[in-house]
Amino acid sequence: MKRIATTLFFALAGTFAFGQSLQFVEHGTSTAAPANYNKNVDGQVGDALDMDLKNLTSNSFTYKIRKRILTSPSGCSSLNSIHFCDAMNCYPPNGTLSATNLQIAANQTVGASSGYALKADIDPGDCCGTYVVRYTAFNTANANDSTSFTITYMVSNCTGISNSHKAFELGTASPNPVSALATLKYDFYSTPENASIKVYNMVGSLVKEIKLEGSEGKAVIDATTFSDGIYFYSLNVNDKVINTKKLVVAH
Repeated sequence: MKRIATTLFFALAGTFAFGQSLQFVEHGTSTAAPANYNKNVDGQVGDALDMDLKNLTSNSFTYKIRKRILTSPSGCSSLNSIHFCDAMNCYPPNGTLSATNLQIAANQTVGASSGYALKADIDPGDCCGTYVVRYTAFNTANANDSTSFTITYMVSNCTGISNSHKAFELGTASPNPVSALATLKYDFYSTPENASIKVYNMVGSLVKEIKLEGSEGKAVIDATTFSDGIYFYSLNVNDKVINTKKLVVAH
């Protein structure tokens, strides 16, 4: 009987020691994310999903986020772009892993008070069909200590995509994070009547507006007077928001 009790104790202790430390949480709630999301996506609009990430333990540690495309349509000359942002950086479509270790404090939920832990995007595009993407957050000290969810995008209505989104292209600010000046490219199919980049802080206040001239060029965001933190910059054309991206300021 004593041996059985001892064996049970160590089994339970091992379960606790190697249990899951992370949990994706639906943004702005305390609801655990389901294992699967099924999304009907308009190919001319795209889709974005924000997630928070909860530390289930009383220990702090670092983590990373991984993106893996499991399924994509065949027969397309180019696929719709799928990309993500973590709490610090945004990545191009070919980015699959957080560039740096991300800190999470004991019992913290990243994204609960501001920002998000993960933004999962699929852009407008010409390639309709089914895309399946898995996002995983894992403890950098133990990759098996992880949590995942899968998004199935069923993309339709891809005809005529070449208007607003492809006519106005906004590059990614570099460097990002930035301490002083960040540069980004813009490229328009034709010169709009009114185009600008607007920079907002986390509470949605406009902190800077940069007027754009001509059909292509470079814009510079001067962040020297910004407080450290997360900002968002939007391309606005003729009073319409075309694209929004994240900028991290760290002096």
